[in-house]
Amino acid sequence: MTAYTKVADTRQQLTEVEIYYRINTSSWSGTPVHMTLYDASNYIYTYDFTDIPGFCCDDYIYFYVVGYRNDTGYDNWGLWPQYYEHPPVTPSGFSTFDDGIISYCHLHS
Repeated sequence: MTAYTKVADTRQQLTEVEIYYRINTSSWSGTPVHMTLYDASNYIYTYDFTDIPGFCCDDYIYFYVVGYRNDTGYDNWGLWPQYYEHPPVTPSGFSTFDDGIISYCHLHS
């Protein structure tokens, strides 16, 4: 995934990129997993979904991604997918997303 922030028309690396997820019909993860910066010059982050705790072959993983920039203000984070015009103040406010809005992947062997 490509993720960055812009300041005065200059791209900058995010300080952190997290994935909130749930497996099949389980509850949303209370603790996100962290994406790894794979290619700093192109702002590419990566995460192997098979590393998610509790993952089994043929599961559906529902997820959303939160990127944080180096800023202490109210709007120091962004979401993917970007659907809401007025998102909650904190990313944890999305724990009851409608599944039609969330991205998902179906992993199997």
